[in-house]
Amino acid sequence: MKHVWMYAAALAAAMVGCSDKDTDGVGGTQEIRVGAKVIGAVETRAPVTTGSSFMAAIAAFEGSSDPADWTAVPAWTNSVTLTAQEQATGNLVPLNVMKVYPQTGNVYMAAWHPNILSLNGVVTFGRTGTEDVMYGGIVSGSSTVPVGAFSFTHALTQLNFQVQATAQYLTDNPGKQITGIDVIAAAYPQSMQIGTGALTYTAPADLPVPGLLPVNLTSSLVSAGVPFMVEALDGVSIRVHYSDNTNSDVIPIINAATNTPLDAEAGKSHLITLTFQKTGEVGIQGSATVAPWEIGASGNGSIVD
Repeated sequence: MKHVWMYAAALAAAMVGCSDKDTDGVGGTQEIRVGAKVIGAVETRAPVTTGSSFMAAIAAFEGSSDPADWTAVPAWTNSVTLTAQEQATGNLVPLNVMKVYPQTGNVYMAAWHPNILSLNGVVTFGRTGTEDVMYGGIVSGSSTVPVGAFSFTHALTQLNFQVQATAQYLTDNPGKQITGIDVIAAAYPQSMQIGTGALTYTAPADLPVPGLLPVNLTSSLVSAGVPFMVEALDGVSIRVHYSDNTNSDVIPIINAATNTPLDAEAGKSHLITLTFQKTGEVGIQGSATVAPWEIGASGNGSIVD
């Protein structure tokens, strides 16, 4: 699974006559600053990639020991805008609302993405299929021992679709247009506990690939929709909808590298190619690769008409 690391460090800051929690200050106060690092290969279709900016939400408690209950009202909430990099650059940035370490005790921070406020220790997601849900864990630190590293992981699987048709299919189906693709028995992320990163999901249902505008079939590969992020799937099946108000049968997606059903794993990005062909034509099968949150296990499906 791809890991996104956030390093937090303390930087001395100047403050005159203001609160030690919200402004720069003299007398030893230290501002909380953070940076971002991406570990491993980063060729990916995910929204959060090397060089891209992303905003993480933060909830913080202050005290002398670990918070007993992350569902309580935090001492403060915040966010930080980061640029994901493969290597730590040393370029640390402040939180979006500047904070300093408490004069005594520690700060305990949980972080997650997307940047959505928590309520009673729970983050509720939008159920759009476009949210790259990541949990960064909990770190703690003080003005003398700055906080350590947040480790973000992609919690969902990612499905990317492209379509093409054979010459014979196009001859027999001129102007054939795709208006939608449903993933069978898929589930959106519903909520997350900020104290543990535990996720809940919606009940499995046939979910539409987001961002799919009508696609005219051609002999060239054409992208269909935007990256679709859902709960990991043991076997992927889809249904295609057409502009003439008809739809395909359920189509199982095959991992061409193993010739077995494609499992869509958490933290993996999968490219699925749908080939439309006439009855009697030999289906075109592609190769497949598996890699952590990259262009991962590729799958193929044949639609025979």
